[in-house]
Order: sequence, then structure tokens, then C-alpha cells
Amino acid sequence: MLVTIALTSCGSGRSGENGPRPSLASSQAAQRAYRAVHESWITKNPVERRTLQPALESFLARHGADPRARLVRLYLAWILIDRGELVRAQSLIEQTRSGPEGSAHDFADVARARILVREGKPELALALLDPLEGKIVDADERVLYGEERVLAALAAQRHAEAIAYMLLWLADSPPEDR
Repeated sequence: MLVTIALTSCGSGRSGENGPRPSLASSQAAQRAYRAVHESWITKNPVERRTLQPALESFLARHGADPRARLVRLYLAWILIDRGELVRAQSLIEQTRSGPEGSAHDFADVARARILVREGKPELALALLDPLEGKIVDADERVLYGEERVLAALAAQRHAEAIAYMLLWLADSPPEDR
């Protein structure tokens, strides 16, 4: 009896309908190329990341239909935002957001919030970022999320919230990023 209750209460009965969807490369070549750009992305500081633009554009030219291209578009959008190319960055973000829900979609919201802060709309940025608290799974994306949330709160002159967000950012960051 207890086993039956436990088994019937362990989920909604729908097989992954609204659950997380893994983002897997469609070929070994795409996976190798993705690993290379991802590794470069996470090991470089924000200034060094700008040098990745040609590699990211090359990946998209060769593997633009691959599921991993969603994240690569966001990496490129991040660089474009830093360069002030907000329209082009927004286009890449929308391409990612138009896909399925999940971590890439959430990270696209972080990138969109980054644009909103630069456009002087920090309250709108916070409206995008606040619902993501606790949803960002990837450690590197969580660091960027924390930073953007702090910057948005500071830009909105919500100083007490900015301090609280700084503490969360610190707590959520891996030791090597602190």
C-alpha cells in the first residue's frame, strides 16, 4: 500500500511535458566545436571573451541549426552587448527565446535584462531577473545572473536589494569566481 502511494505521488504522470529538456548536440562535430567555444567562454574574463566573436560566428555558420547553437548565440549576444551592438544582440536573444523553455531560455532572459539595464530600464530588467532566482542551474550562468541582478538593482537605486542580491551572488558563486 505504501509503495503504491509513494509511486503515484512521485510526479505528475506526464512524461517530461513541462520538465527540463537537455540540450544535446546533433553530431560529434557539433559537440566538439561546442565544447571548444564553451570552454573558451568560461575560462576567459569579460574583456578576453571579445576575442571569441569570430569563433562563435564560425560555430553558428557551421552548426546554426544545432540545439547547442542557442547558447552560442547568447555568448555572441553577450559580446555584442558589451560592444554596444544592442539591436544585433537582441535579435540573437530572441532567436534563443523563441525555442523551448529551459536553461537556454532562462539565460536569454538574463541577456535581455543586460540590455534593459544599458537602455536605462532597470525595473524591467529586475522584472525579468527576479523570477529566475533559484532556476539558473549552470554555475557559470548563475555567476552572470547574480552580477546582472546586482547591476539592475543598483541602476534602479534599490540599494538594500542590491546588497541582498550581492550576498546571494556570493553564496551562489563557485569559490574560484568569488
